[in-house]
Amino acid sequence: MAANFFCLGLIIGSWAPHIPFVARELAVSKDVLGLILLGLAAGAVIAMPIAGMLAQRFGSAVILRTTSIAFCLAIVPPILGSSITTVTVALIMFGASTGAMDVAMNTHGVTVEKTLGRPVMSFFHGCFSVGGMVGAGLGIWALGAVGEIAHVVAVALIGLGLVVLANLRLLPNNSDRGRGDGHFALPRLATLGLGALCFVALMIEGAILDWSAIHLIETHAIAGHLAGFGFALFSGAMALARFTGDRLRAAIGAVRMIRGSAAATAAGLVLATLAPSFMLALLGYLLMGLAIGNIAPVLFAKGAETEPHAPGHGIAAVTTLGYAGFLVGPPMIGFLASVTSLTIALLVLALGAAAVSLAAPLARRHR
Repeated sequence: MAANFFCLGLIIGSWAPHIPFVARELAVSKDVLGLILLGLAAGAVIAMPIAGMLAQRFGSAVILRTTSIAFCLAIVPPILGSSITTVTVALIMFGASTGAMDVAMNTHGVTVEKTLGRPVMSFFHGCFSVGGMVGAGLGIWALGAVGEIAHVVAVALIGLGLVVLANLRLLPNNSDRGRGDGHFALPRLATLGLGALCFVALMIEGAILDWSAIHLIETHAIAGHLAGFGFALFSGAMALARFTGDRLRAAIGAVRMIRGSAAATAAGLVLATLAPSFMLALLGYLLMGLAIGNIAPVLFAKGAETEPHAPGHGIAAVTTLGYAGFLVGPPMIGFLASVTSLTIALLVLALGAAAVSLAAPLARRHR
């Protein structure tokens, strides 16, 4: 399971350094780039509830095996696209495979957690963050050394190797197959509340993925290949936080964990956005990653708790809302930046983090 989470992070992190190059190749403004990136959101939001339903009916393992292979291949077409239309369509497919794999993976992760009888979701998401850090870090080097196409093909092949090996070790299909009715179902209000918190938290993560490099270039006039350091540090800090998150969650509880994490996220966002130097901005990204790392894993696990007879539905609902934020957030930031500035648009996210801190009691234990 850990390798699947790592692979998802690796490929998403590898995509991040390509975004400024795609924008340059297409010669588009920030608001048009935001519309193009909306293709990721559209694909994911459509695929996530379908993946949740299928995982409920057939078991998360079989859905994960299928979607993980599709995801690894889907990173290549957006880089090969030469027009707004072809890139947008490719991003829709990339987003759909991302969303479907994510729901299947988190559903299976909760099943593993229950099988082991102890929290492990933060650890799994830590592996995702390590993957993001490695993907972004290697991307910084590869884009300058071997070029865009060679880099993305190599990443796809590495990802395929990882998921094929990882999928040999999944739990049996019947571990979570058939729990619930396997059809679409409206989530409970408690689940929707958790999903709203996850929407904001992952909106921030998505904004850092898609806009951190561009903001660092515009604000600090650095070379393009260095701009990926912001996301790389952010991902590395998230990994560190998540590898210690399960113990912290057991010690202080979900509510305190989310409240403190969201408040520190707001502080990190302000520092990263308004820092007068490149190094101080990187410190802000480091703080932000340490703070935000455990919010989403806790909320995903809580989603299964609010729907005890159909955990796949609960995880799908929270994950869909969360990753809607992850994927809708970047184009929203692009639209806001086009009428104000990218700095102001990113500072709006700090207000969202503060709101999550205030709403942390929504993560109280549900029975």
